[in-house]
Amino acid sequence: MTVLEQAKALGPYMASIRETIHAYPELGNEEHQTAGVIARELKRLGIGYQTGVANTGVVGLLKGEKEGEEKTILLRADIDALPIQEQNDLPFASQNAGKMHACGHDVHTAMLLGAAEILASRKDLFSGNVKFCFQPAEEAPEGGAELMVKEGVLENPKVDFAMGLHVNPTFPIGQCAVTEGPVTACPDFFTIEFLGKGGHGSLPHLAKDPIAPLAQFVTQLPQVRTKINAQHPCVIQLCSFHGGTAPAVIPDCCKGEGTVRVFQKEDSFQAEAELKQLAEAIAQAYGVTCRFHYRRRCFSVVNDPAFAARVRQSTADIFEQGFREHRDMGGDDFCFFSDKVPSIYMPIGSYDGTEKTAYPLHHPQFNIGYGVLEKGAAALAQCALDFLSGVWQ
Repeated sequence: MTVLEQAKALGPYMASIRETIHAYPELGNEEHQTAGVIARELKRLGIGYQTGVANTGVVGLLKGEKEGEEKTILLRADIDALPIQEQNDLPFASQNAGKMHACGHDVHTAMLLGAAEILASRKDLFSGNVKFCFQPAEEAPEGGAELMVKEGVLENPKVDFAMGLHVNPTFPIGQCAVTEGPVTACPDFFTIEFLGKGGHGSLPHLAKDPIAPLAQFVTQLPQVRTKINAQHPCVIQLCSFHGGTAPAVIPDCCKGEGTVRVFQKEDSFQAEAELKQLAEAIAQAYGVTCRFHYRRRCFSVVNDPAFAARVRQSTADIFEQGFREHRDMGGDDFCFFSDKVPSIYMPIGSYDGTEKTAYPLHHPQFNIGYGVLEKGAAALAQCALDFLSGVWQ
């Protein structure tokens, strides 16, 4: 039986795990019930594990039985949900109000448990180790991957290669992207406040309006984009605008919040400097003061070119729809793994041709075609086997 055939046979099992986790989603650093499901399954498979990693994470360790080089691969799945009210009419829809697995982390968890079962049944075929990293808090402001690295998940035994994947509803099931170099953006965030002097709307000369400077700041954001290398992708977007409480009252303060998405770290720092300079210049022109805050959550995930070629070779029969180039302006804290060890982060298609699987990530009606489960589990397991059995030279 091939790895893909075994993954197909595990399809109902993975679907059951996915539905169990989907029905009871937990936000970052709250994934106690989810971690319990994971620990139960690893114990069933005879895989040693540690709980409480980075608060609520679980790390399993499977040792190969074949004599040979002692290398270690880390396979990662994120396990947290989002603060979204689900709008799907499903028998396993979220039972936790205001929480939903709208980004597919329940699917990732199920696929990694499927891969764990495949590899546990084939441990006589490889030497070395497989670390099954069930990471909490990927969606949280302070992501769980960074804390896992700080707590030593890449050591004891030392990790030589790391893999992660993410479902993507813009790809059909059977298609995958294994792109070299940066594949996700730096997800930066900024807050801008203009502080003026409130007053009556009929007497603007006695007030200092903070709304007009924020409006000008918004209209001049395209100028900031021109300061970034034109050959580098860049998004600068204000996403919230708050000011005032009544039609005839000039407020004291007007606040905006937005995001910057770039692939190069230097572009992130330049965008911060340009935005701050713009805010201060506008504040001075309007005679108001400003407060500017810029926050970096993580940085770009970078795929190792040599391993990208090997992963494509190992998974060519699994992804019969082929490979594509893909870079995502979203972010992922898998970057804390890829920054330390050679890594591959691969989006895989979850669209099955139906309307219900076409909704984007983070949408309250997000769903997947179940065929993606076997693809993801097979890809993770096959790459681990090939890495640890010497197929990749």
